[in-house]
Amino acid sequence: MIEAHTDWVEVAQFGFELVSALCVAVVTWINWGMRAVVKSELAQAKVDHEEVHEELERRLADGDVRFARIRADIEHLPDHHDLADLTNRVAAVEGSVKALGATLEGVRAVLARIERPLNSLVDHHLKGNQP
Repeated sequence: MIEAHTDWVEVAQFGFELVSALCVAVVTWINWGMRAVVKSELAQAKVDHEEVHEELERRLADGDVRFARIRADIEHLPDHHDLADLTNRVAAVEGSVKALGATLEGVRAVLARIERPLNSLVDHHLKGNQP
């Protein structure tokens, strides 16, 4: 009977080792499967990241070109010194125009003073020396 008892223990121990080995195999298979899923997801994420990175590099290059164009355009625009110079020139022209206007008024006054006697002389000569 002692031998029967040890046989049962050996059978139970063998069964336990078999179940343990199967559990380890199942856990290993599940772990490998999860690693494969993670690796595939990681590979897809890497591809997505590279695509996004390429798009960002393209947009950055496009932005650099646009920035260079804007900078070139801005360099040709007048700055505050140019505007101050332009204001001074306009003021000088405005002063010259006012002075010219005043001169023309003086000429108009002189012409008005000359016009009356001149018209009288012309009329006198056209009509002849009639009393």
